Amino acid sequence: MGRSAMLICSRLYNNTALSDVKIKQIFNGKVREYHAHKAVLCLESEYFLNMFTGAFKVRLHRWEPHKQ
Repeated sequence: MGRSAMLICSRLYNNTALSDVKIKQIFNGKVREYHAHKAVLCLESEYFLNMFTGAFKVRLHRWEPHKQ
């Protein structure tokens, strides 16, 4: 990635003013929020493309780590 592309990406990364979607992560009781851009997510992930275009079915699942 060129220097100018890296500068643009750094300005977009987790930018609350320019983002159009918020992703919430909850792990071990800690909540983190990420501000993102639908277009960027869709370019890199068919999962997000399906989610944002209506071709997505939600299945709720609570994941628990395996305890030994």
